[in-house]
Amino acid sequence: PPPENSASSSLYDNPSDVKNREPRVTVRRQRQQRRKTMQDIPSIRQTVTSLGAQDDGMDELMDRNAMRYLPKILRDVYAQRERRRDSLLGNARLASIDLRLRLQRPDHLPHYQDIRGSILILDLSGFTALGERLRSELGSGDGAAEFANRVNSTLSMMVKQVHRYWGDVLMFAGDALICLFEEKCDEDDVRDESTGELLISVEDKTKKRVKECCLSVLGKLASDQEFSIHGGAAHGMIRCFFLGTLSKKPGSCAFVVSGHPLKQTGYLLNKAGQGEVYFDGEELPITENEGILFLAEIASNDIDEDEGVTAAKNHVSPRDSVLLSDAETSVDAVGGFGVNAYARAFLGTLAARRLDQGSQNAMSMLLNELRPVAIVFVGLHDLDDIDPRDSSLLQLMNEAFKILSRITHSCNGAVRDMLFDDKGCVFISVFGAHSHEVNPCFDATVSAMRMENALKGLKLNRFSLGVSFGECFCGEVGPEVRSDYVVMGPEVNMAARLMSKAPNRGTLVSKRIFSRSNDFIHFEKSEKIQVKGKDGFFHAYIPRTRIDHQNVEIAATQQPFVLMPSRQAAMNS
Repeated sequence: PPPENSASSSLYDNPSDVKNREPRVTVRRQRQQRRKTMQDIPSIRQTVTSLGAQDDGMDELMDRNAMRYLPKILRDVYAQRERRRDSLLGNARLASIDLRLRLQRPDHLPHYQDIRGSILILDLSGFTALGERLRSELGSGDGAAEFANRVNSTLSMMVKQVHRYWGDVLMFAGDALICLFEEKCDEDDVRDESTGELLISVEDKTKKRVKECCLSVLGKLASDQEFSIHGGAAHGMIRCFFLGTLSKKPGSCAFVVSGHPLKQTGYLLNKAGQGEVYFDGEELPITENEGILFLAEIASNDIDEDEGVTAAKNHVSPRDSVLLSDAETSVDAVGGFGVNAYARAFLGTLAARRLDQGSQNAMSMLLNELRPVAIVFVGLHDLDDIDPRDSSLLQLMNEAFKILSRITHSCNGAVRDMLFDDKGCVFISVFGAHSHEVNPCFDATVSAMRMENALKGLKLNRFSLGVSFGECFCGEVGPEVRSDYVVMGPEVNMAARLMSKAPNRGTLVSKRIFSRSNDFIHFEKSEKIQVKGKDGFFHAYIPRTRIDHQNVEIAATQQPFVLMPSRQAAMNS
């Protein structure tokens, strides 16, 4: 019941008591108060219901099957106590833990935080040659299935090794893994008895974990006749950005890392040859031969290769170390942790759709297969050296992400990534990867044209776009501990290279895009360019304007051109 001093208390009073308590209140006044109270009750109930729903939403947990699509750092940032599990702590302690868990999550976007650790990029080569060989030997269907199995098996092995050495796969960037090894103190730290200082610094221990991870991967791939890797690693301060809009809708947020270690890693990656990994500050790389010797030493010591991998599956631990600083507030005492539902916004569009289709037991359109896909790369060069202390620049990056994502979705595309790499700040979207579109080239080109206009409207001074089309491997890769739905192939690299060659504040598309879209879009031929991976010089094309088919004369014997109203609304918006 409501408080005694509230207007609604009269509803719960004994009518005979009202006269005794308030002798001066007339019957007419009582009726007016009661009518007003009856009118207010729906709004009161609605307010209480909405507040309750908001609280429930804040404490809602993410589906554990979806957790494999998120890097561990995001799982830990959005850690949430599992209320349904038994706890050994009192209500007051649990309420304090819940509050601290909420405080460690971003309460507004954009948001950033700095951490120390190592960035490792491992780039896998050999996809194109393997795909062509399997297709010629096994045919189109069986060749694509075998290709998917080989790719998944190799990437799964690499992911397991990263997690074995307590690393975190931040993203599957095409045919490369971008990994984070965060500095962490543990119980095995050896300290000087007199001073209490660490004999082996946390930084050195982190670098050692990265190097052993690389040796393990190199050793396992040394005997592989199809694939080889090269990579780079660097240590230092890493900047983590949380972009988008607070929501539970997949694709509405992005987690992006930047900083000197990432730039240096990109430089070392380009320096490394096949079967080599360079480390910042070291003159010579580690090689496959060293990896073979390392695996032989592990085998002789009878070390379990799956150590650390099984424990990492669905593991969530709050980043606020004070919460679990003693035995009284251990994970077991608290009752376990899940991931808050707001982390679902960081799921990729393709991964979320694959997850939803699997939960509905429907025939999935997102199979592991080779598909014709159009790819759009957007280089946001004004943001390459972003300083988050500049609030206007941070807000600009957030607005750019939201606008580019909205345009991608309105043109029936999917947001693949937003990341910092050796090309700077890059936004990637794909068309045709999640549905069999009639003309993904047209959708991708219209999307690129709208993106170009939107970025000009944001007053960005330096940006460029590249669009390419071709057959790509689309499918889910990775083990249960960390997986993703990826799009990889030579055309992804071609889109990136066209972006690098595009004029400032302009767009370049490939000849395949041009030939499949020139009936609907006016193009201008570019000067001849040369890109890595393609022999000789060639022309690219610059999209200019849409062709207005309403003004095109059509012969009487031809069927009139009719643009579907739904497509007209989507493309003109």
